[in-house]
Amino acid sequence: MTAEDSVVYFNLSTDCEATGPAVADAALGKRATQGLAAILDAEGWRGSFFVIPTDIEAHGALYREIAERGHEVGFHVHPAAQGYAEFCGLYGPETQEKIISEAVERFVQVMGEPPQGFSMGYASANDYTYPILAKLGFTHGMCSMPGRILPECASVWAGAPLFMHYAHPHNRVLPGALDFVEIPATIDWESRMWGGKHPQYLRVELVDAKNHFYTMRLLRKLLSQQSLIDTSSAMNMTPGLVEWGAKEVGAERLLYGSDSPCYFAPMQRARIDHAELSLTEKQLILRDNAIRLFQL
Repeated sequence: MTAEDSVVYFNLSTDCEATGPAVADAALGKRATQGLAAILDAEGWRGSFFVIPTDIEAHGALYREIAERGHEVGFHVHPAAQGYAEFCGLYGPETQEKIISEAVERFVQVMGEPPQGFSMGYASANDYTYPILAKLGFTHGMCSMPGRILPECASVWAGAPLFMHYAHPHNRVLPGALDFVEIPATIDWESRMWGGKHPQYLRVELVDAKNHFYTMRLLRKLLSQQSLIDTSSAMNMTPGLVEWGAKEVGAERLLYGSDSPCYFAPMQRARIDHAELSLTEKQLILRDNAIRLFQL
């Protein structure tokens, strides 16, 4: 085995969508992007920032700056932000191409060049999606969520490849020879959550603790002090779950999250407010941990 054989390559990406209707806080999005980019810079890493059109328009100078620092600024789509139905996978090829093309034009107006990387909101796609992306000049991205079975979101990826691959021109769950490289979300193929509809994946949320609790205990040993687990998900309404998470990993490792637009932010906040935790623990989850993480 050569040294090159032992190198592990991975992708760190984030969806930038703070100007969307569920969050509607451009200033928050700017601080979050600045903070995440600074953390990556400090480690000598480069990340992929997938940005919806209204975010790129609100903070064009910021995204041009982080692109100059070596980070990728790619494209993220939520059709509802453009006046369409929320899930791209509901549409045929003509409408999908129209949705994506309209948004790309706005991206180019700000960044000066078209994006090459693409991230699909809700991983909502169908067999028309990959050929459209290749036609529009995208070379790579994350559309799939292997193992997900959420027809209500037009997001069905049962049997999709677990690893990076060229997309198929006619079938989204097969590898092929289309000039588009799919980089799937990293998932645990042995686990299921959300009533069997979804595998646990590498973005660690508190809901994962209930469905795959040993991961939390492993993370307690392995994660650095900067690493936090966010509390978002409808499953955090399960009695005792937030309290269990605080006991398992410590309140200093939990970070309030809303996961908007998937979930209702005030509901997520109320679960922390009414948890059987001390005031100090609640302050850590709701405020102090974020201040420490983003160096606010």
